[in-house]
Amino acid sequence: MSEKKVYSRKKKIEKNNNRLQIAVAVALVAIIVVVAFIALTGKGKNPAVSAFTNDSYNGSGSADESIPPEYEDEYIKIMKEYSDVIIPRSNIDDDDYIKETLLVGDSNTEALSNFYYVPLQYVLGYTGMGIQQVTQTKCIYFVGYDDPVTMPTAVGMLKPRRVIINFGTNNAGGMEPEDFVKTYLKVINAIEKAYPYCDIIVESIFPVGKVRNYPKIRQTDIDEMNIALAQMCRDNGYMFLNTAEYLKGDDGFIDTDYISSDGIHLSKEGYTAVLEYINSHKYITKDNRPSRGTIPQRRAAPVVSSSSETVSSSSVASSSSVISSSSVLSSSIVSSSVVESSVPADSSSAVELPPSSREESSNNEPSSEEHIHSYGDWITVTERGYGTEGLKKRECACGDTQTETIPALTPTPEPEPSTDAEPRSDENAQISADTSQE
Repeated sequence: MSEKKVYSRKKKIEKNNNRLQIAVAVALVAIIVVVAFIALTGKGKNPAVSAFTNDSYNGSGSADESIPPEYEDEYIKIMKEYSDVIIPRSNIDDDDYIKETLLVGDSNTEALSNFYYVPLQYVLGYTGMGIQQVTQTKCIYFVGYDDPVTMPTAVGMLKPRRVIINFGTNNAGGMEPEDFVKTYLKVINAIEKAYPYCDIIVESIFPVGKVRNYPKIRQTDIDEMNIALAQMCRDNGYMFLNTAEYLKGDDGFIDTDYISSDGIHLSKEGYTAVLEYINSHKYITKDNRPSRGTIPQRRAAPVVSSSSETVSSSSVASSSSVISSSSVLSSSIVSSSVVESSVPADSSSAVELPPSSREESSNNEPSSEEHIHSYGDWITVTERGYGTEGLKKRECACGDTQTETIPALTPTPEPEPSTDAEPRSDENAQISADTSQE
């Protein structure tokens, strides 16, 4: 082979190698861009981080493709087939319904008490909670108890007439519906074991926004999980509260009025809508609970200060650190003292449901400035005695307490026998007796 041909072939090989190197470099750059895009748009983030922390969504995020109308129509059609277990609308007048109900769930449930829609006594909520963590995570605190307990244990301590369970947002996109339902049943079984006298109501997973911080949580996955929950209720004799039908917009995602800026957590209008739906879809059976005895008072999880931020002790729920929505409330709502007492079973805080139309806020999210104290019944801390005053306290769901003294008992003197009355003769007594017989 001539030197000219050899030289030409070498040049060709070098040229191909250069092209390959350029292609590899371009591919590497593309991979870096994709990874950066995923990080910026929220893929891989922990969806449990509350909407009300510094990590809240500020106008950018990932959007699902539009849900075809025929898909949403088919979903609605399927859900209607479960009318035997879906709680229908009713006009039942029962002012004690919420006070006899325990709401159990993740951060969307926790916010009901954090932002004063429902007193803490009727809420077991925990930011970042997935269904697989419910029976193991000790996150519920009570007055007079140093250590927290699991949610099923707390149900057994509070002895409610019914429990409304709402989990699944933190499992969507990472758990198959079959596995989700199996784990859900284990949670229900644990609750029934702790307190077998309450009705179990399974609430649908709330829909999400089309644009949101956590794109791996897909609305179509939530729809499939809700269908699986309805089937689970039918197979096991539970009732299904289809709140999702009330929250959804025409496009198959949550109505934009009901969702906060991160596309996952509800707005104040959303929480109002949920409570309105619960109260217009009551499920009441005969109350077969035995005597409830003394019911302990719930208290908020303690907060601990660090050099950088205030983090709730509930942040141990998952392997990554999670900031609780309760940590961003003003310091004034953290109780400065703990009442070492219990609440009688028949006492309850007044529940005032939010009105249908609430004052508009600039960001459509709950505001802690709207809080008006709603104190529970008085709790006797120190019994009064003869000559000794007692002490009683009452507490708002926010932790604020009031105290009052109980007046001391005063001995009542025994009446002295009268010396003026003449003794009654037997004759007069007999006459009186005869007269009474006539």
